[in-house]
Amino acid sequence: MKRVPVVLSLLVLLLFASCAQAALVELKPGADELKRMSVFLSNFTEVGFFEIEDVSWLTGDDLVYFGIRHNYINNFKSRIRPCKVKNCPYGSMTIEAKWVAESVKKYFDIDFKQHDDAEEPLKAHYDGKLYHFDGSDGDVVYYAQVQTVARDGNVFHFKGHLYNVSDKKEIPALFRATAKAHTFGGKRTWALLSIETVWN
Repeated sequence: MKRVPVVLSLLVLLLFASCAQAALVELKPGADELKRMSVFLSNFTEVGFFEIEDVSWLTGDDLVYFGIRHNYINNFKSRIRPCKVKNCPYGSMTIEAKWVAESVKKYFDIDFKQHDDAEEPLKAHYDGKLYHFDGSDGDVVYYAQVQTVARDGNVFHFKGHLYNVSDKKEIPALFRATAKAHTFGGKRTWALLSIETVWN
């Protein structure tokens, strides 16, 4: 078998790279749409999801963690309940498994049904209907600010920076993320595919 000359190989790679880049169409979303995109991605950064190379690699523990923390932060009054057992050995708070599954579907477009105890990054006990866990506050929360958006078919490419919710002047990192177009509850949104963060 003859070897393909190195120069020819490089030219082929450059051609594929330029074609892939050409497929990206830069978008010019208005302020309201940029805000909506930023809020979408902040749902991940606020729970500490800064590095996801591919959502298909997320474990059951990761998805349970996201579902619990997302609701703990955003739906505390409506979905988080104290454990009815005094001095509950599994945690002082509970959330119905259906809300965990709904959040996973909404933000990742994953049908999550393998409910079970979780260990990392959050210890949670599943009793067949509820997850029991202990809440925690006090961590620094970072939101995402989308600055540029491009689209390749059904996939959106976001770039921007993170900022400290308590001090918007603190911008510790840049990020890039991809998400696919997604419809949830009859509303147009996105489902995360990946996110990468570079800290200053």
